[in-house]
Amino acid sequence: AFSRYKGESITIPDTVTVINDCVFYNCIWLKTVVLPDGLTKISDNAFFGCEFLENIQIPQSVTFIGDHAFDGCVSITNLTLGENLTHIGVYAFSGCGSLLSIEIPDGITDIGYRMFECCGSLESITISANVTSIGQYTFYYCTSLETINYKGTVDAWKKMRYRNWTGVPATKVICSDGEVNI
Repeated sequence: AFSRYKGESITIPDTVTVINDCVFYNCIWLKTVVLPDGLTKISDNAFFGCEFLENIQIPQSVTFIGDHAFDGCVSITNLTLGENLTHIGVYAFSGCGSLLSIEIPDGITDIGYRMFECCGSLESITISANVTSIGQYTFYYCTSLETINYKGTVDAWKKMRYRNWTGVPATKVICSDGEVNI
């Protein structure tokens, strides 16, 4: 819909509750997006390839972020995920090369396949105690990821399914009651 949009910023009207698939796909000039407080869903590929997108705040009302929603948004440095979020799709933040840190909210139980792949500037992540599974290659080549905080216990972390930490410099996970080696 806006794939040929040449503007640097856009404010989504308050009446919009869903950002549909591919709406801002490859809007490479887009730097700032203001999302309405009543937004509930950011669909698949919604902001895929928005290379210069720096400023976007995910409203607390959002419950769903689709597959590849922000894939390739290499200029996003800060992103806050709302507490009402219950689903984040695969590759959702893959290639967000400037993202520095992220906190996974309590509503998320699964961190999907390649969700943060190639986020080379990602230094720290805080993972909710409700997360029970981390998909394959989730942190693949997150070459700056030094700090992994898990709000759950060491025993809960050990029961969690997670695979392939290739390119991750962190050697341990800091849990609520101790540390676990990766």
